[in-house]
Amino acid sequence: MNCLSHVSSYATAIFKRNGRFMATSFLYRPCSWKRKLDLSCGVKCINLESTRFHVQLYSSRSKASSSKTPSSRTRRKSEAEPVVELEKDAFYVVRKGDIVGVYKSFSDCQAQLSSSGFCTLEFDGASKGNPGLAGAGAVLRADDGSLICKLHEGLGVRTNNVAEYRALILGLKYALKKGFTKIRVKGDSKLVCMQVQGLWKVRNQNMSDLCEEVKELKDKFLSFEISHVLRELNSEADAQANLAVRLTDGQVQEEEFGK
Repeated sequence: MNCLSHVSSYATAIFKRNGRFMATSFLYRPCSWKRKLDLSCGVKCINLESTRFHVQLYSSRSKASSSKTPSSRTRRKSEAEPVVELEKDAFYVVRKGDIVGVYKSFSDCQAQLSSSGFCTLEFDGASKGNPGLAGAGAVLRADDGSLICKLHEGLGVRTNNVAEYRALILGLKYALKKGFTKIRVKGDSKLVCMQVQGLWKVRNQNMSDLCEEVKELKDKFLSFEISHVLRELNSEADAQANLAVRLTDGQVQEEEFGK
């Protein structure tokens, strides 16, 4: 994936040799755009500045030259409102952002950018005896609700509340590892949800340490929200937590989807 960052330089070197190269560069973001047009060395480059995504369009064809020289007024209007022509041989490169890649059309590219980096985490903990053999379960979903991953971890002998925190930590770490930057968290432990939001005090030292770890992880996301849900709405995470009870302490199993 790192090699994608060099695609633009390689494409420039290849297309520039035949003098028939047009590159349109822009950044996608749902807010306002800053545009900059550079004309040098026969390369047309339009930059729309943002801090989130960097998209470039490459084409081996350029516009047909007009027999008439455009007036300065026409040139200014053209530069102020650049138009990207869709060509069958054009391709789009996402060089910066949550999901980099090469796409055949801008609609495919935009679909990735609009939803990239977002997931929903469902977590739950289980303890057979409280304290007793415990497990942590987590389920990650995409923006459309489709499954990304199910995972569970054995915890050894723990209380139910500790298992709940460990399940949340398990899911957050996995989401960060996969590059997600925006997350919505759901769990049936009202205690954990309220403590993470800072609405309830944490009195137990062990729980306090776990809560601080969660807060450190959540600060790594661009967007984070957590909410309490009813137990019947958290059944898949609960199933993962119960599977984890049979694992040894620290053993993690995961099942990924959509590959």
